[in-house]
Amino acid sequence: MSLSRLINRRINATSDRHGTPLRFFWHTNWRRVTRIHETWRDTGSWWEGEAEKAFYLLQTGDGGTYELYFDLREKSWYLYKIID
Repeated sequence: MSLSRLINRRINATSDRHGTPLRFFWHTNWRRVTRIHETWRDTGSWWEGEAEKAFYLLQTGDGGTYELYFDLREKSWYLYKIID
């Protein structure tokens, strides 16, 4: 069973022309995305004005597994969870 730590912090990230994350900055290091395991969209509490988000469950070159999302209204990346 894997555990996850909720982070939900804005981060610096780069993406390709389709919006897929390529790398992101966390704890003094740029982490290169090596595999996207899953993608999905979430509208959240749209009735309260929450923006739609594009989520990515991904793996990095150092073997870490992370859940990132892109806030479509803010045009900003967030590290949502770290999967242990």
